[in-house]
Amino acid sequence: KIKAAVDRRVRIYDAAHKAEVDITDGMSEVDIQKAVILKVFPNAKLDSKDAVYIDARFDGAIEFMETKNDGATSALVGQPEPEVSDSKKARDKYIESLKRK
Repeated sequence: KIKAAVDRRVRIYDAAHKAEVDITDGMSEVDIQKAVILKVFPNAKLDSKDAVYIDARFDGAIEFMETKNDGATSALVGQPEPEVSDSKKARDKYIESLKRK
């Protein structure tokens, strides 16, 4: 049980470090998890959510940070949309012109 508790705490602190969250004295593990979630997803609504929800959302935040660090995301939250090619723009313009006729 002790190893599991230590592993959990290390994982939480590691995620906080990666998310650049400031950890202050007196913060519980749940407080740190919430801070990480809010750093990654600023619009998250965490009030009155239970521990299971926080754990799941925290796991999602970690996955998002890992994906973001891999450079594999471009159309995810907070990331710019990929550029539309000229041929796609021309096609869309043509379709719009047909709709107006």
